[in-house]
Amino acid sequence: MIPPALSVIVPTYDERDSLPILIERLAKVSTEVVLEVVIVDDGSPDGTGALAEELARTAPMPIRVVHRPGKAGLASAVMDGVAVSRGATVTVMDADLSHPPELLPDLVAAVTDGADVAVASRYAPGGGIEAWPLLRRIVSRGATGLVRVGLGLSVRDPLGT
Repeated sequence: MIPPALSVIVPTYDERDSLPILIERLAKVSTEVVLEVVIVDDGSPDGTGALAEELARTAPMPIRVVHRPGKAGLASAVMDGVAVSRGATVTVMDADLSHPPELLPDLVAAVTDGADVAVASRYAPGGGIEAWPLLRRIVSRGATGLVRVGLGLSVRDPLGT
């Protein structure tokens, strides 16, 4: 088996409704980039972990599922996912569909072409936000502005992941 060029770490907690959609979109991307998905579930009471196992059996790309006993936080979920990943490049995507998987081939290409880091930003030229309610957009813009001013940053999206 060809080692993956990309490991996509997906921390989850109560993501049962959106996870199948994300996996379907990642499957389409996997025709362009050899990737694996590492789902790190924090004991979701809605059954996200069990659903992830089911998706791992049927998906056209490798999916690993890391089960954690309870909500332990995003940073440690990412680190646990990285610990089992096999990709030459690693990225993190939210399971809530706020990060478009369709951007992954361009991000991997940037790293392959020599970039140390490639970041997709909702507020950079060409970036955007899909399907966010108005309140979430307002909060995002406000928090971004506060961080930029408070820390004296010139980057457009200091809160981007």
